[in-house]
Amino acid sequence: MIPFDITEAKDTGFFDCGTTQSGKSTLAKHQAEKLMDNGINVYALDVSKVWTLDSPIDNIIEVPHDCATVDIPANQSAVIDLSHLGYVNRIKYVIQFCKAIYDWHMNKGFKRAPFEFVIFEEAHTYFFNGCFRSPKQFSPCIDLVTVGANFNLRFGAITQFPAMLDKALVKITQQRYFGWSTEMNDLNYIRAFVGREYVNPKNPDSVFNLRKGQFLYQLRNNIAKIQSRPYVKKKADTFELNGQQVQFAYIL
Repeated sequence: MIPFDITEAKDTGFFDCGTTQSGKSTLAKHQAEKLMDNGINVYALDVSKVWTLDSPIDNIIEVPHDCATVDIPANQSAVIDLSHLGYVNRIKYVIQFCKAIYDWHMNKGFKRAPFEFVIFEEAHTYFFNGCFRSPKQFSPCIDLVTVGANFNLRFGAITQFPAMLDKALVKITQQRYFGWSTEMNDLNYIRAFVGREYVNPKNPDSVFNLRKGQFLYQLRNNIAKIQSRPYVKKKADTFELNGQQVQFAYIL
C-alpha cells in the first residue's frame, strides 16, 4: 500500500523526487488516481509525455507550439501536454495557466470552488531555483503555491533535481517522497529535510541506495521507507442490474 494522506495533500500539496527511472512519475499517477477517486479534478502539466500513456487521466490536451491562449477544461481532469512548446514559451504557458486557474478559484471566494489539483511534471523546468524571487513574472504561480489552499487549489511537484527547483515548492509541502538520488547537490539538499543518516551511502535505507519504486516517505516529522508499484490503469465496465446499466471499475 502506498501511503498518501488526502487531507494533508489538500492542505499542503505533495512533492516527489528521484533521478530518472526512479519511479517518481509512476508514484504520482497513483497519487493522482487517489485524488480523483476522492472527487478532485487533477491537471497534469507534462512536458515529458509520461502522462499520455498508462495514466489515470483520459483527457489529453496537446498544446500547439504557437499557442497564445490558455483553456482549462471545466469539471474534467486533463493532461496538458506541453511537449511541443520551446523552453521559454513553456514557462510562459505555465505562468498563464497558473493565473487562469488561480483567478477562477479566487473569484469563487474563500473555499467556495470545487477542489482541484495541479501537478507539475519536471517542475524544475518551469520553476528553476530562485524564480519566485521574481514576483513580477511569477506572481500567479506564487499565489497558487502559497495561498491556493484558501481557494481549494493545491499542487504536486515532481522533479529529477530537487536542488534545481525553487525551494518554496518543497518547503510548503509536508508530504514528501524522496527516491533514488546520487547527485551531490541533490543529496545535500535532501539531507536538510530527512537528516544525514538518510543520505549516507553506508545506510541501506538511504536515498543513495534505494531501488526503482522505493522512496523515503516523509509526512511532517515522520519518515518511513516505502515501496511503490507499477501503475495499472483501472478499466470501466458495465452490467445490467434491475433493468439498468451500471458502471463499475476494475483493475487489469
